[in-house]
Amino acid sequence: MTAPQEFQYQKVLNNKRADYEKQIMSPLATQLTTGHGQSFETRNLHRMIQFLEQIPNCEIMSQLATQLS
Repeated sequence: MTAPQEFQYQKVLNNKRADYEKQIMSPLATQLTTGHGQSFETRNLHRMIQFLEQIPNCEIMSQLATQLS
């Protein structure tokens, strides 16, 4: 994660996990689950964020996805 991304993430999170969960993650999960299925439940969104934090380079992700397909 780049410094600006980290700053934005911390700004949104603001060290208040419960508020972040209630205000952002839960509504987003509901919206995505309705439109795209159960893969976008809150717990899976958290895992997706953790994954992106570990591999922030989109180019690497694209290459990896191509190899796994």
